[in-house]
Amino acid sequence: MSWNAEQVYTLANPKLMECLKGINELQQGLFQVDDLRGIRSQWTREIFFENDNHERKEIKHSVPQEGLLVINPSMYRTSYDDKNNDFYERYKEYESTKWDFIKDITVEPVVLSLNLTMEQCKLLAYLQYLNLEFNQPFVYYKCEMWGGQIDEEIAIVFDGEMKVYYFDELNDHYKQLVGTELKEVEESTALQLGLASIGLHLPTHFFALHETSFDWYPYRVIH
Repeated sequence: MSWNAEQVYTLANPKLMECLKGINELQQGLFQVDDLRGIRSQWTREIFFENDNHERKEIKHSVPQEGLLVINPSMYRTSYDDKNNDFYERYKEYESTKWDFIKDITVEPVVLSLNLTMEQCKLLAYLQYLNLEFNQPFVYYKCEMWGGQIDEEIAIVFDGEMKVYYFDELNDHYKQLVGTELKEVEESTALQLGLASIGLHLPTHFFALHETSFDWYPYRVIH
């Protein structure tokens, strides 16, 4: 079974949100996550809300006090979703063009040797601009998995400087690139390192928002 994600994480700064809401093509992809009530998996709900002594309690985490702003999350419609709610169907159509807004923004692409498209490189440049403009960190995250095995995972952080964390599939290791310094990462993942930059500390690689059953609908910025 495959799973993939491509989205941007940052803090829910009201001024930033007003700026992004002004981009018509982006409005449908803005979500403010202030809590984890969107968890719908009973197994996960038990760990997070019902059983402090659960055998997997080490995976439990929270969200930053300011709340998360999630831009264009990848999401899936599941059996939890009301068949009369067409939100997921409309979002599925939106996802295929969710980064198109970047075409109208004039930025010099950030070029990295990570097999990224020009669209992705322009998106990174825009995040770099937003980081400087609003003085807060941004995390671009991309992951592709098959049968629980990672094929690709990248977290690119803009926080005054650019930090790149990625999974080196050939060597089965996570690596970190800051400036020109490349080194292996021990006992952490690209996701954990990326989210830590915005104050979200995952004790393990598990992230509740990445469960396919997570309910994004209540967290829409534009209703």
